[in-house]
Amino acid sequence: MKKRYLAALVTMGVMGMGSVSTAGAASFWATGVNEQAGWWDVNKKWEGSPPTQKQGFFPQPRQDGDHVLSWAATAANILSYTNWSPTAGRTINDTHNYGGENGRYMSYFRDNFRDTTGSMKDGWSWWFSGQTGWLSQTAAPVTRDGGGFYSDAQFNGSWSPWERQVGAYHGSGRYYNQFGYFLGGNVLGDLRTYLGDSGWGVGLGIEGEISCLGPGGQQYSKRIGHAVTVWGFEEEGSNYSIWITDSNDQELALVKYAIDDHGNFLDGIYAGAHIAELQALASNGGVSPNAVPIPGAVWLLGTGLVGLVGMRRRKGEQE
Repeated sequence: MKKRYLAALVTMGVMGMGSVSTAGAASFWATGVNEQAGWWDVNKKWEGSPPTQKQGFFPQPRQDGDHVLSWAATAANILSYTNWSPTAGRTINDTHNYGGENGRYMSYFRDNFRDTTGSMKDGWSWWFSGQTGWLSQTAAPVTRDGGGFYSDAQFNGSWSPWERQVGAYHGSGRYYNQFGYFLGGNVLGDLRTYLGDSGWGVGLGIEGEISCLGPGGQQYSKRIGHAVTVWGFEEEGSNYSIWITDSNDQELALVKYAIDDHGNFLDGIYAGAHIAELQALASNGGVSPNAVPIPGAVWLLGTGLVGLVGMRRRKGEQE
């Protein structure tokens, strides 16, 4: 059963949970974050036209919306949380009125990139070094003077005979191939490692077949690629859950989903999909939990049908 925690603009103390164990159960939360407070959640506006299908390796024309920028939204949440703010002397603005610091970062991605596929790693690499790596034909920025607030060495790390610099980026590699075949890896172990008061911001790539609701109310299956921000992981015996914020749901909400030991979603709108990859960013001298925490318990219990309404908008999304 999915649980949803809704945000309201009130002020209260922020208390981080880190790793918490009770009899038969354990919880792992990002530093300074719990169910009530600390998490970041920027949402798409679904503006502009849905992107056209990319043909071969030719660049797409400029797409000015945000339909497939879930990777940018997740990257923006984590940049805000891990405290990698723009360097001194450079100012970015919330040109699209997303709201909040992560909204400024989301606007900056949108102003500099096409509305097309990418990953958190691509966004962070560009933020640090001004480069996007090998995905130059898809996630290539359309401007020449954006990003580059830090350096590639700070992001990817570097090595010389005199010095070893550990980079801020860590990734799990692929758990699943493009056909949904499990390649290996420790999904649960990685969640425990990168959450649990470790100072990392964590994004997840989600792929697979899910059930969607069409405009006429009919259900159909669709293969998706999507990105979300994960803030907490819970386990009790052989039952596992993650807490995520999702740029698609158009709510300031922390949502709980059940998963299995290979990262397959068992409930809610992502039932049938799986965690394809984990991408994490280390903090820059400490984390910055969201200064707009969440009020007393306001729970919505359901089976994900509320989210199916939003899936109508996402019919063209393949991220």
